[in-house]
Amino acid sequence: MNQQISILINLSTQRFLSSNEENELVKHLRSLEESEAFNILKISISKKSSIGINVYKRVLHKKEYVKNIFKYQVNTYKIQEIKPWLIFLISKIGVKSTIFLIKELDNDENKLLFKALYWLPSLVPQNNKSIQNLLQQSIKN
Repeated sequence: MNQQISILINLSTQRFLSSNEENELVKHLRSLEESEAFNILKISISKKSSIGINVYKRVLHKKEYVKNIFKYQVNTYKIQEIKPWLIFLISKIGVKSTIFLIKELDNDENKLLFKALYWLPSLVPQNNKSIQNLLQQSIKN
């Protein structure tokens, strides 16, 4: 990890980054291989950094990294915090994959499916019957 990234991550554990600092961090992370940037973002999460979804959106593009960053934090989400993550997931991995991922990660502790089902109907196309059927099946299960 280069020194500037390290400084910005440490700073983000103390306060929110300014937009200029966030842009600088994104620029540095984009200059790295995506796997390396993902590992740095995981480290920032473990340090309780304020770096969040806006940086992830701009740096992570491969489905495996998008899914894994979501999995890494899934137990910390409150119902009002899940909507931006659903929008992020749908834009990166698609609606069906998002629903399957949420069903896979759901448990009694995180109640992820309950939280997601609150927001998903407003985020998915109403005219897509297969997605609507998948949502209905998720509600019944």
